[in-house]
Amino acid sequence: MGSFSITNSKTHKRKDNKMIENREKRTAEINTTVLGFIYSSIFGFMFMFTKLLLNNVNDEYHLIAFRNFFAFLTLTTLIKLNLLEVNYKDKPTGKLIFINILGLIQSTLSVKSLRYIPSSQAGIIVALSPIIVTILSTFILNERPKTKAIFFILLSFAGVIIINLYAFKEGLGAIKGIILMLVSVFIGSLYTIKSRKLFMDYTPVEVCYSSVILGLVFFNLVSISKHIESGILMNYFLPISSFKSLIGFFYIGSIANGLGFLLSNYVLSKITASKAAVFTNFITVISIIAGVIFLKESFQLNQIIGSIIILAGVYFTQKY
Repeated sequence: MGSFSITNSKTHKRKDNKMIENREKRTAEINTTVLGFIYSSIFGFMFMFTKLLLNNVNDEYHLIAFRNFFAFLTLTTLIKLNLLEVNYKDKPTGKLIFINILGLIQSTLSVKSLRYIPSSQAGIIVALSPIIVTILSTFILNERPKTKAIFFILLSFAGVIIINLYAFKEGLGAIKGIILMLVSVFIGSLYTIKSRKLFMDYTPVEVCYSSVILGLVFFNLVSISKHIESGILMNYFLPISSFKSLIGFFYIGSIANGLGFLLSNYVLSKITASKAAVFTNFITVISIIAGVIFLKESFQLNQIIGSIIILAGVYFTQKY
């Protein structure tokens, strides 16, 4: 009788531990999902602020230089206050530098594209990210998609063509912007896949902070050199002379490039690359809403149809 009581007690304890473990797992999944939607919202509005700020800077490098400057100030302050922690000692630097370079190229192409296309248009193209992650996973991770998934991948690209039909009427500028954004999404997808292994050695904070430092140094050197070459060095700080511009740079730098990338790296460290890429669909929704409402960008019938086709393609690609 006593033996049965002890066995029964152990069984109950195991069940209780499993229930607690499942509850903690569900809570962690919910928290990760919430953080995913938060950083997606942040990035969705970043397109709008970037589009507005492009009118106040000398070139794209000038804008990205200030963006990294504000991100650096924010993250450094949080580190000094012991709210964030970084430690690069005795850790491999080669992969970290490679990932950061991918991030720099991706951000440069993304900003450049906004010179030629509306922010809502850029957000729609970003929705292709999960599709491109799936394609790259085939070659890099040897994850072969099912036949149904291949069909919906092609369907998503058909949606992109439908959306961008106007580009052929607008001329080479619009086409150039679309190509730049597509290449940016491709490199961003490669970043998503490659950075997964990086989190075995580095924390999301360390990856984000190193990227900001590299961007701060590189883009400031390029931008200052261009200002000196043009003989307008005194205009370097002109973009942050107005309150509106300061708010814009604070958003794309401190909030988006700092907090946003910090959250995205954290989410990426907790879930698979393909699951993390799905959050880009929400970036698309927010960027469209922000562009149409605040920037008064047009949203025509072909864009609505194309957006629905892309999102449907992405959803079913992930499903299969």
